[in-house]
Amino acid sequence: MRAYQFTGYGPIASNVALADIPDPVVRPGEVLIEIHAASLNPIDYKIVRGDLRRVSSYTLPHRLGYDLSGVVTAAGAAVSRFKPGDTVFARTSGDSIGSFAEKIVLDQDYVAIKPSRLSYAEAASLALVGLTTMQGLIDRVHAKAGQSILIHAGSGGVGTFAVQYCKHLGLNVTATTSSRN
Repeated sequence: MRAYQFTGYGPIASNVALADIPDPVVRPGEVLIEIHAASLNPIDYKIVRGDLRRVSSYTLPHRLGYDLSGVVTAAGAAVSRFKPGDTVFARTSGDSIGSFAEKIVLDQDYVAIKPSRLSYAEAASLALVGLTTMQGLIDRVHAKAGQSILIHAGSGGVGTFAVQYCKHLGLNVTATTSSRN
């Protein structure tokens, strides 16, 4: 199968390449997904540039990409929530990054059924920004309806999701944006 890998740290143009690599193998609790769409996040290029080497280092070459959507083509033993043919979207873990590929194997806990009203591209754009938003609002600040919130960078990836999710929660939202987005 083909997958984008980074081969060194530094400029993306000289450190990312399309490579032929072995197909992934499904283990118990995992699903094999044929990837139909993947999204590019700031963390993806920060990894290649070396910005995160202090907290996360990889044996090179290494696959890239956190967000994806596609179709389950195989399910390992002990998989209870998915079967071949299910349309799904997912966020990989730090150990399993690699959504810029034709296929990926993920633990079923990182995968969700894709809403039928979303295209593959739309679904692939949601997981990382959605989890970032929910972890911040629910886990960190325990946001409740009626509270006010200021969202900086409200027109960026996380910001656009956060504005909508905060409105859904009943928060009073003020957001800042820049002319770049």
